[in-house]
Amino acid sequence: MEHPSLLRSTEARLTARLAWLVALLVMATLAGAGCRKATKPAATAEEAAQTFVATVQAGDLERAAAMMDYEANARSQNENWDDIPPGQRGRIVAKLREDQAVVLRQLKSKFGADLKIAGSMPGPSGTRVTLTGTGGSLSLDVVQTQQGWRVLAVF
Repeated sequence: MEHPSLLRSTEARLTARLAWLVALLVMATLAGAGCRKATKPAATAEEAAQTFVATVQAGDLERAAAMMDYEANARSQNENWDDIPPGQRGRIVAKLREDQAVVLRQLKSKFGADLKIAGSMPGPSGTRVTLTGTGGSLSLDVVQTQQGWRVLAVF
């Protein structure tokens, strides 16, 4: 059996090492969070659409997915959205995210870097922006929210 003072000093060293490890992890997390480029909100629906497409083309599908408004999309597809229990609403939004991830991967492989805005017009839920390029055409429904312009749907 070890002496009690020896146990306390071992515990103190372990506690100090753990504290340093936690501090290093916090600093690394904060440093990593600061590395992501801050993007200013798009001023127009067309700018939001162009930024979204450029993000997909660059392969940053996570950022492109974050530019989408899944809840507004789900709300537009479900007239009784407010009557749906929160847990079920969460599952609907999660399913939309999954489906959109597939679409984003397909978009990345289908469209080249030459997509240009062909036009925009009022859409059913916001502004419909059409882009064309050698890979074909693409339409985005873009809506203005409190967080700025967000992509509602891609087709």
